[in-house]
Amino acid sequence: MEISIYGTGTAGTQMIRHMIEEYLNKASIAYNLKEIHNVAEIIAKNITSVPAVIINGEELIEIRKGGQYNASLRNLIQKLLKSGDYGTMPKILVPTDFSHVSSNACGFAHKLSDALGAVVLITHIYYPISPDINGHVIIDEKDRLNKRQLLQDTVITMNKDWIGEVMETSLVDGIFESGFPAPSIIQIGARENVDWVVMGSTGEGQSFKSVFGSVSIEIMEKGITPVFLIPNDVTYQHFSRIVFATSDPQLDIPVALFLTRFAKIFNSHIYFLHVSENGEDWVLKHEFINAITNHYPKSQLQFESIHGNDVSDAIENYANQMKANLVVLSKRKRSILESLLKARIKKKLKFKLNIPLLVIPEDYSKL
Repeated sequence: MEISIYGTGTAGTQMIRHMIEEYLNKASIAYNLKEIHNVAEIIAKNITSVPAVIINGEELIEIRKGGQYNASLRNLIQKLLKSGDYGTMPKILVPTDFSHVSSNACGFAHKLSDALGAVVLITHIYYPISPDINGHVIIDEKDRLNKRQLLQDTVITMNKDWIGEVMETSLVDGIFESGFPAPSIIQIGARENVDWVVMGSTGEGQSFKSVFGSVSIEIMEKGITPVFLIPNDVTYQHFSRIVFATSDPQLDIPVALFLTRFAKIFNSHIYFLHVSENGEDWVLKHEFINAITNHYPKSQLQFESIHGNDVSDAIENYANQMKANLVVLSKRKRSILESLLKARIKKKLKFKLNIPLLVIPEDYSKL
């Protein structure tokens, strides 16, 4: 990336250079940067106010004075990071249909992104649902444009000029595409190299589908990225207490080790909950316990066992008892999640969710 800073070499110009270097270096984005102080060159570029920045010889960004200073500087940093595809910054994808549930998930993701140093990608998949009499889909162009504008307004609102430091809150970007929601979200996640997906759930209802929705379930089943499911009206809290529920600790060692790396960011206390139907206890699971205690402070670990057939109730009751603010499940064959999904198909599951759920694929290792 080629970056030219036009200015008079004042302290303000140097501060902008320092900020550009700080954020691009942090994101491991390669760039060449030069300063231009020659007045004739500044005039030749039709620059009316300095300092100003030109990216790759094309896009001109002037740093506004007064009340617009922070907003224009934040806009500059975001454009530079976006030009480098945000480099190594983690990415959180948040699908939205502009409902209250998805808006709540957006707010949750924005707070989470501050803790993870991530960029938030608010994503709307426009799905035309009006077939004509011959079965062809008719796209309502006015509705499509309205949805695109809603997305832009959401991004602008979340990227507003925050009081205080210019980059006090994480950056937010928008993605608008047409298609089937779940496959499109999975495809975007792979294309954008997304690290996390955050989705809203109702947190109410008698069936797994009514709690999570068919789109969320398909993304959990077919996606390759960890998925946060956020109950309606649940706001972000620091993950001080995490419950990881497993039916087979041996098979879940890779996911549990990934969780310890994630939990270190929040200095969490982790409760490993072994859920079994035949009365198995942690006393027989030395390999799992040793693997975890070698990677996480023992004083912040707890190993518990519960027995019974009603897995969902047992996990929920234990999580509430421990005052947990996150429940974690692995996604693999013969896992608790798979049993919940199968019960959902057979309509034998009643499920209620009142705290965030994180589903981690068994072979996921990014962090």
